[in-house]
Amino acid sequence: MRENDGRKLSHETLEQIRIHAVQRVEAGESPSNVIRTLGFSRGRIYEWLAAYRGGGVEALRAKLGKLGLSLQRPAVRRR
Repeated sequence: MRENDGRKLSHETLEQIRIHAVQRVEAGESPSNVIRTLGFSRGRIYEWLAAYRGGGVEALRAKLGKLGLSLQRPAVRRR
């Protein structure tokens, strides 16, 4: 089975997957079963769980990267 690295999914979709996956583990489902059904690499669920335990749901939210920040600024004209 091919693993999904998430590059083809939107940030919002990945955010929802992370939150849902962590909720399933918190409800008692095994991390390996959760991540297997989602098709991501096994280590990914433990990264998400560590982030959640360190910062709650906010730590699982999509973050705006440098490119996204530059897109929000007014265009700077180069000469």
